[in-house]
Amino acid sequence: EMLAKDGDLTGIRALHGMFAEDWEKAHALLAENFGSVADSGEDKPECPPGTLSGMLDILLLNIGDMDIDAADRTMEQITSYSFGSDIAPLIDGLKAAVTDIDEDKANDIAGQIKEKLG
Repeated sequence: EMLAKDGDLTGIRALHGMFAEDWEKAHALLAENFGSVADSGEDKPECPPGTLSGMLDILLLNIGDMDIDAADRTMEQITSYSFGSDIAPLIDGLKAAVTDIDEDKANDIAGQIKEKLG
């Protein structure tokens, strides 16, 4: 802010380069440790019904126990898969319910998903 106020373009460029370099390092570290299917352009694998059912059970337990961090991690695992057009909108609704910490809505949507799984 002070550099801009003083019109010090050399200082601004020096700081900007440092921040850009730090951001690139952090982005690379995060991508290395967590990956990013969405950013990489790769197709998400299709989720087997048994896997989805198990993850839904774990998610509902997490929400019931108010373990929000675990619920968020489980939801991240669920969203790392692709789903058919009949289940994908429900997954979006489930993600919203988890974000809102709405246990009743999450239970309802998980039930709808399990019905569609058969």
